[in-house]
Amino acid sequence: MRVLLVHNAYGRPSGEEAVVAATRDLLAGHGHAVASFIRESSTVETMTLGRVRAFAAGIYSVSARRAFRHVVQEFRPDLIHLHNLYPLISPAVIDEARTLCVPTVMTLHNYRMLCPNGRLSSHGEICHRCVTGNELWCIRRNCEENLPKSVGYACRNAVARWRRVFEQVDRFVALTGFQRDLLATRLPAERIRVIGNSVTIPPPPLSGPTSYVGFVGRISPEKGVALLFEVARRCPDLEFRFAGETVRMAAAVAAAPPNCRFLGHLAAARLPEFYAGARLLVLPSTWHEVLPLSLLEAMAHAKPVLCADVGALPQILDDGRCGFLFRRGDADDLSARLRRIWGCEEDLAAVGARARKRVIAGYAPAVLYRKLMALYRELVP
Repeated sequence: MRVLLVHNAYGRPSGEEAVVAATRDLLAGHGHAVASFIRESSTVETMTLGRVRAFAAGIYSVSARRAFRHVVQEFRPDLIHLHNLYPLISPAVIDEARTLCVPTVMTLHNYRMLCPNGRLSSHGEICHRCVTGNELWCIRRNCEENLPKSVGYACRNAVARWRRVFEQVDRFVALTGFQRDLLATRLPAERIRVIGNSVTIPPPPLSGPTSYVGFVGRISPEKGVALLFEVARRCPDLEFRFAGETVRMAAAVAAAPPNCRFLGHLAAARLPEFYAGARLLVLPSTWHEVLPLSLLEAMAHAKPVLCADVGALPQILDDGRCGFLFRRGDADDLSARLRRIWGCEEDLAAVGARARKRVIAGYAPAVLYRKLMALYRELVP
């Protein structure tokens, strides 16, 4: 099968880029011909009037549609697999795919179909105003705390909805059942399939000393990092290590307690060592996390994860069996839960072992490939 992957990469490292790359490698490894149509958000800053052009392109990019047409006509894919389209690609490529009669699949890595910022959160609170109302809420509340950005996000969502452009997509991929149920309020439920992310399964971990609480991911407000800083203040005898870029919360990081250590963004090759030294990972997100790779990676390394009880996380972890939960945004509950499980190393090891088994059964590359092929064959017999 010939598959064209379409993705607008973010300005900084993200899980979506890792997922797109893994999908490309997985398909190519099974003998499929794979091509990519990629745009990089990092180029916006170097463009003349870059932000203005990105604003316009996010609504409809004639140049992206023209370039996309050339790639499709040259590569002649059997199927187009869409990922992120904003801001430099835009839904214009969906129109072109329909014109060229090539079936489309779109993986939804977030909630952007329902919410302009993609998180269903506003000012640190879970928010469904745009789901039950419309995109003007993003402007009224200035959800991005940057009015031009909030206006841009709202406009591109509103125009796509008015044009009903996403109705042209043949199938959608939700990462979890929780996400599917929310998306079905706006998209045709019969077109949505649940196919989770996958992670490479590392060799069985060796036993060794574990000495710190770990966090992996972007260090930004919606990830609940401020809450974790507060817990670190309450637990000065524990060490907390953070793997992720700090630019979005530079001031808060500078004021973090002394038992917090920041390692910056770690390349994939360095993460196994980070996971090996952690006794457990904490995922304190304040929004409906979809399916974070850091969670699956930690579980694959047989590390228990202590998660906020939001989104699909309770379904994935099964509290006390493959991980642990605490009440979202509750520093008292997170501190108490962390204290209670920290010294129970045998119990933590057992939970980690069960977590690893769950990832192998549900999120290994072979599982993703089997599900992807079943979906693709619905459109390309």
